[in-house]
Amino acid sequence: MGDATPGARMTQLVRLTLQYTGTAYAGWQIQPGVPTVQGTIEQAAQQITGETVRLFAAGRTDAGVHARAQVAHFETSSTLSPERLAAALNEDLPRDIRVTGAAIAIPGFHARRGAIAKEYRYFLYRGAAVVPDRGPFTLLVRRALDEPAMREAARGFVGTHDFAALRSAGSSAVSTVRSVRAAEWRDEGPELVFRIEADGYLYKMVRTIVGTLLEVGRGRRAPESIPEVLKGRDRSLAGPVAPARGLHLWEVRYPPGNDAAHASR
Repeated sequence: MGDATPGARMTQLVRLTLQYTGTAYAGWQIQPGVPTVQGTIEQAAQQITGETVRLFAAGRTDAGVHARAQVAHFETSSTLSPERLAAALNEDLPRDIRVTGAAIAIPGFHARRGAIAKEYRYFLYRGAAVVPDRGPFTLLVRRALDEPAMREAARGFVGTHDFAALRSAGSSAVSTVRSVRAAEWRDEGPELVFRIEADGYLYKMVRTIVGTLLEVGRGRRAPESIPEVLKGRDRSLAGPVAPARGLHLWEVRYPPGNDAAHASR
């Protein structure tokens, strides 16, 4: 990570934990002519450090998708402590992006390649109208759903499967095999929350799973149809992509020893 050349400035690897509302952004990844989460943070970091900063994230969230605990890293020769860097970033960033943790990472840490699992949650609001503070973060469902059938269907996604039937156009993944550790629905007051944890995801995979499970809840497909959808490997067999606003990157998990060396919150 450092440079032993005499006179050269030493670098440090900084790990950030980020929370953001994705509504105003065209996703995580930098794209020309549109606001992105990555671009906004990089611009702030460059203002603070005086360096060109390249930020690498655990997951490239889509347009309108939120994050409770995104993890990213970048290399810098700045001598600012993690605490001061986080404070400076939060001063410069818009209020819909917050640095909730900063640390000097161990050598070799990589936010994406080092992750062993990522957890997403999708929120459905049951009722006639969504309360204002939840409007940007949940999908309103006015009609009653067959929730027992949805819970049964969700279990069909658990395990190591070929998820080609859930891959949207634009995916660059070489392999479509993923291992899902958990897929379940939880009751949280007026909201029904889908929780999924996997070693990785295809493009729009979680939102397509939710869209498929909503079809089960509305009686448009049987819960026992999920294994056949996966076996078919045909995108037309799965349901539609659920809207982005209900999806949240909830947590990124790393193996012991592949974490930050000196953390600050």
